[in-house]
Order: sequence, then structure tokens, then C-alpha cells
Amino acid sequence: MAFYKKQDHIQIIAEILCSCKRPQTKSSIRRQTNMSYAILQNCVMQLLLSHWLELVEDHYGQKKIRNNGKRISFFWKSTLSFKISRDLKASKAQ
Repeated sequence: MAFYKKQDHIQIIAEILCSCKRPQTKSSIRRQTNMSYAILQNCVMQLLLSHWLELVEDHYGQKKIRNNGKRISFFWKSTLSFKISRDLKASKAQ
């Protein structure tokens, strides 16, 4: 029997941002990240509204999603600092 750990919100957002380095459709993002449509739809909408992702059209007129490269470095730095501070608090508690 396999047990799967539930992903936290930061991990889901990181997976979506990584898969959108190049313009992708929602279907291809869903296949790459292996998440439900409802979770993907919710997170993509949040990221679009906060301008972390942007909607573009390819030369065939198909709508695709890509990340906004300007904000990605900030995300990785803040995520890394959050994980480091969390680990330090956990080690002090022991």
C-alpha cells in the first residue's frame, strides 16, 4: 500500500512555475505536475491575478500560460529563506 504525503501550497506553486518556463497549456501543466484540475485551476488563477503567470497566445491562436521571469527569482529566494527559518526553528525546538 502506498501512502502519499499531501503537498503544501508552496510546493504546488513551485511545480506550476517550474513547468511554465516555456508557454504551456493547462492540460500539459496538469500532466507534468500530476495534480487535480480543481487545484490547478485555483492555483493558476491566483498566480495570474498576482501577475506571477501571464496568458499568451501562440501563432495558432491557442492560449498558453508562462511564468513572469521577473518575479521568479524573488519567489525562489523567499521560499528558500522560509524553509531555512522553518528548519532552524525545528532544530531549536529539539
